[in-house]
Amino acid sequence: MLERYGTDRPNFIHVHDGKGQVGDHGILKAAHLNSEIRRTVNALAQRGYYVYHTTDGVSKFVKDEHIPKMWHSVLNGAYSVSDEDIVHIVEEPSAGVSPRKLIVVFSSIGDIFNEGLFRYFTRNYQSIRKFVPQDVAILRIADIGGVVGGFYLNTTYRPDNAQRISALIENKRLQLGLTKDDVITYGASKGATGALFHAVTNGYKSVSVEPIVNDHHYETAFGDTHFTGGGNFPATKESVFGSLIQEHKKRLLARSEVPSPRIAVIYSEQSPQFRYINELLGSHPASDISLINVTHPNIKDHPDVSPASLNLTATFLNMLCYGFTMPAGNFSLRCE
Repeated sequence: MLERYGTDRPNFIHVHDGKGQVGDHGILKAAHLNSEIRRTVNALAQRGYYVYHTTDGVSKFVKDEHIPKMWHSVLNGAYSVSDEDIVHIVEEPSAGVSPRKLIVVFSSIGDIFNEGLFRYFTRNYQSIRKFVPQDVAILRIADIGGVVGGFYLNTTYRPDNAQRISALIENKRLQLGLTKDDVITYGASKGATGALFHAVTNGYKSVSVEPIVNDHHYETAFGDTHFTGGGNFPATKESVFGSLIQEHKKRLLARSEVPSPRIAVIYSEQSPQFRYINELLGSHPASDISLINVTHPNIKDHPDVSPASLNLTATFLNMLCYGFTMPAGNFSLRCE
């Protein structure tokens, strides 16, 4: 049973567990186990409603536009909201000087079945300030949308989501007096999806660790735990990135000079994501993208790649910050 609170387009919708199917699991876990509940969660997401709490058999959903008005971290000033309604955090250089670079950090997926709004804003690489130049500003962007995130791409409810995120980055860049060459995107997994997409789209530099560029594995092997099926997105990642990289290569070929690598994509043959990244980028790779295949005894699955290659990530971030040329091509490294 649904209850609405507000106007004709209410800010809140409560879903009552009349059949006892949600129980103590929470509605996201229940949606993974029950197709009827999944359809309800997906239908609400496609109308801009996202779960933020379940108690006593009642799952509470909040309207996308109303989130900044009720999210405690926004209300207490810990998070900011842009003119484009994108929740974010800006960390000024700790050296107290004008920033020379801007690193944009995109969030990975945290606890898939946690219903708190912070599932949209995982604070990855919290120690990044220790490993990059002190005159670097850091912009962290929340990934509100979809069910467990919009992958910083367009969603069915927000078909301009990617454009809104790009507008935030560009506005911050201009406010800081920086050029596009001064912007470096970073992310792992879902965050790498956003980092790679927005770097290629906007002409930024990037370090992207195991970007998810195809949802086939998670939709088939794990029953769509990322909720990417069911109509939540207007296009598949395979389609989005296929077109993006194809157009990017055309633009590079039209240039008279061969650009130096400015985007590092770290991935691993020990991960099930390897085949998808390799299919997208490995065949006739773009001249400005370096592909680094990392092997490590601790890599057993996709989530292991980022922690196993953190030293390499820091290396490439610093190379981009200091203007050193990254190695070109597609190559392998043992990162032990």
